[in-house]
Amino acid sequence: METGDSPDNLVGIWMGDNTKIRLKPGTWHRFTGMLNTVMWEGSTHHDEEDTVRDLKGGTVSDEEFKALTAKFFTFENQDRRLSLANAGLITDTYRKEGKTVGLYLIGNESLDQQVAFLRQSRLYSECLFVGVPKSLMPLLDIIEAIRYIDYVVEVEGAGVDVIKRLKPDVYTTVNSSSLESQEATKQGATVIPVSKTSK
Repeated sequence: METGDSPDNLVGIWMGDNTKIRLKPGTWHRFTGMLNTVMWEGSTHHDEEDTVRDLKGGTVSDEEFKALTAKFFTFENQDRRLSLANAGLITDTYRKEGKTVGLYLIGNESLDQQVAFLRQSRLYSECLFVGVPKSLMPLLDIIEAIRYIDYVVEVEGAGVDVIKRLKPDVYTTVNSSSLESQEATKQGATVIPVSKTSK
């Protein structure tokens, strides 16, 4: 929700479930639903004749929605599990901010070994995205809880598709000659091998 003293000077806050906010009469405000949202707006007295609208309700532009989505998913209380599309919006934003984006795709090694890989991967980026394939979805809660990870990306297709969309600055892997590593190099990423033994 955005509020302010004029339509051109609005400041936004994120509203959680069941949040209630009281606005003084005359306050400019705008609501944007980022997910399927039910929002109730009430007034002690409502008269269309004394209501001033700068913009009618409707759909925001694609560019504005992309910017809002990136901010929404980087908000600290939001879920860290992302679709590939939403992960791409965030990496686009981080890239514009000059942050180093890292990517690691979870493989078939043991969970203990994966933690060692993630610990090493964290050293090379300011924000680490981790792709998790469908076969490991039952472990998603555990993977998401690993402290080295910023975001978990649900991988529906091939790993190369994730690399093409996220275009990471750094790609860490246990196999630097894989198709994914080749694609990462093609996309301009630095490919860094991680050790199979934790130190």
